[in-house]
Amino acid sequence: MAPFKFGLEDPDDSAMTIDFDLDDSPDATLPRAPIKAGSLKTWQKRRTLKAIVHPLLAEGVAWIDTNGKETTDVRITEQETRVYGTGLPGLGMDPDVAKYILQFAHIFADIQKEFTQDFAHLPSFSTPNTPAHTSRVSIPRFSRLYRDTLFAMGKRLAQGSPASELALDCRSIWLLFEAVYFPENGGVAESLMNWLNSYDPKPATEDGQDIMTYRPPAAHPEFWNYIYTATTRGLFSQAAECLSYGGLAQQDPSGQKAADAVSELLRDAPRRTGKGAQDQREFDGKWRAWRGRVINTTTAIQKQVTNQNVSAAFRQLMELLKGDKDAIFSVAETLPEAVCALALLYDPVKTATSDQVKRFWEMANVEGFSIDSTLDSEVIFDKVCQGDVYGALVKCHVLGAELGLSAHLGDLMEKADLLEKFEDEVMQGADVRQWFLLEFGERVMAGSEDNWEHAVAYWRAAGDTGMERMAQALPRVPLTSEKKAMRVVEVCTELGLDAEAVEVSTNWARILESQGKVGEALKVFDKVENVAHIDRIAWMLFEKALLQGKRPSPTQDPILEDILSEPGKNSPQLATLIAPYATLHAYYQYLREGQDGRIGAAAHLTSILRAPETPRHYLPLLIAELLPLLDTTLPRCFALRDLFEVAAVVEEYFDVSTQNETREEGVRLLQEALDNARAAVGKRGWESGDWRGGVAGGMRKAEDVVALVRMQIVRTVGRGWVDGEEGV
Repeated sequence: MAPFKFGLEDPDDSAMTIDFDLDDSPDATLPRAPIKAGSLKTWQKRRTLKAIVHPLLAEGVAWIDTNGKETTDVRITEQETRVYGTGLPGLGMDPDVAKYILQFAHIFADIQKEFTQDFAHLPSFSTPNTPAHTSRVSIPRFSRLYRDTLFAMGKRLAQGSPASELALDCRSIWLLFEAVYFPENGGVAESLMNWLNSYDPKPATEDGQDIMTYRPPAAHPEFWNYIYTATTRGLFSQAAECLSYGGLAQQDPSGQKAADAVSELLRDAPRRTGKGAQDQREFDGKWRAWRGRVINTTTAIQKQVTNQNVSAAFRQLMELLKGDKDAIFSVAETLPEAVCALALLYDPVKTATSDQVKRFWEMANVEGFSIDSTLDSEVIFDKVCQGDVYGALVKCHVLGAELGLSAHLGDLMEKADLLEKFEDEVMQGADVRQWFLLEFGERVMAGSEDNWEHAVAYWRAAGDTGMERMAQALPRVPLTSEKKAMRVVEVCTELGLDAEAVEVSTNWARILESQGKVGEALKVFDKVENVAHIDRIAWMLFEKALLQGKRPSPTQDPILEDILSEPGKNSPQLATLIAPYATLHAYYQYLREGQDGRIGAAAHLTSILRAPETPRHYLPLLIAELLPLLDTTLPRCFALRDLFEVAAVVEEYFDVSTQNETREEGVRLLQEALDNARAAVGKRGWESGDWRGGVAGGMRKAEDVVALVRMQIVRTVGRGWVDGEEGV
């Protein structure tokens, strides 16, 4: 069996042909399966399963075929004669997830509109009051839009559901990239710490509550460890509160005074992000001044605190605030903790680039810190710190391809000039960003057929490979309305895909034709100059009218009626191709007018009979149409010269040299019309001038009808000679 091909026109070369290796297939029992249980091994000896799947709809057909191992002819079984419906595992989305996917697509379209001239015509979907800046300044803004959408998705979907957990995991990864590559106000150190605190929150709230309810809190064995952890995590206010209300006065009166001084110091720490954020120059000055206060406060505490244990605890805390790496490493438990604490405390003034983050990563590695390779987030963190953007994005793709994590991150990274054009053989000429965009476009399309324009936006940003994908996909977008069809054509035209625009128009025209809207279909075919389809429809209408013996009601297809009744409004191409049917249409119109229309009907029918382009297999039906015009009880409507031409056509039918397949097809059509007429006797009335009404009751063979016409022509010619009439 030849593979089934999709598409309204030629076979679809882009359809996917799939061979299934049954040797590797698990046994399964399926209802109505073609192979009986227990017979699979026997079938596998010489058969395999093959399928053709539509590249856009992921649906198709499958059949059982030979596997090439059988050397002798084997009888075909019934199962092998059937075609089975099949499909690939769906990429479809939960409706709630799909809503957020479209929000991502809207943000993506806004970014392309701002950064790429090709997208300037697209409508804006994101924050309406945000001014457009065609510069990298807007990248953090778009990053926040993506990140906030992921957060909203994670919180609003069913808590604990896979989709919710995935969204929150993706948001965490997004925060990491954002912290290193496009942080708020340039504050890499604080942004990194914000990521760490959202990914791995410490210290635990329960531990803080347990310590602060202890009496006094400072006597709790974990009091100072809690403060150290809060400090290395940048939670200065939290650490300050613990110191202020820790009850150190009960251990050493001078300790409370030191606690108050350090608490004030912690609360005054300058910030680059959040409330009280400062720009780079202001921050640099205030940070150096603040670090000077840390050194002075350290000296003062050493002099005033008399309790050695309290003094040692303060010394450790002050070393952390001074950014001592050994102190930081003594508190940090993981590689992310060590790197983020170094960024925040070691020298936040210089922590403004990914290169500096890499330096801190190297320092932590030297100290023996490592990641948990079973955790995707830590693997990605490790690669980001090393500057391995490609590796990080690939891992992001594994984690969050469903939500387009790698596609959207890669796009922003590319627009920030932070992504090299990595390519490999698998990507078929596309760089890593383009590859992720191509794949996510597929997922968007799979979510709903109405998402096609969003998918196109992703493919459009994917270079030449994306253009190839659009050329494949656009002609296969399901066309459910004229508005949608015209929009697909418009997009094809915008992209310079002229051949695809014609194909989409042709597909839409054939859908209209299948819906009975033939006039609309002809208009569309004419617009794209599809002569073959116009010609096909014209002769199809011609044949249908001859078989039924009437023209369609004007209300049935008003556009077709306009095409036929007002030929001057048609293009020369359409007018020429539709002319034979238009002439037949006019013939029936005259015929139904009774005696007043007989002469007009005769003239139109004669022109059809003698036209060289009239297919000869329609001659028997056209000859039958002569019967009502040859009624000898009515005034003659043919001029003698026309009768002679008509007689020549009839004689052509009886000519032995024309006894061929064309004639046989013509006889078959006439016989079909006669049989239908005989079956309708008593069930329907005949319109005025319909030849079927006169012969349906008695004649059984098509040849008899033609013979009757031949006899009537002879009579009419004889009548004309007897009457001495030269014309009508």
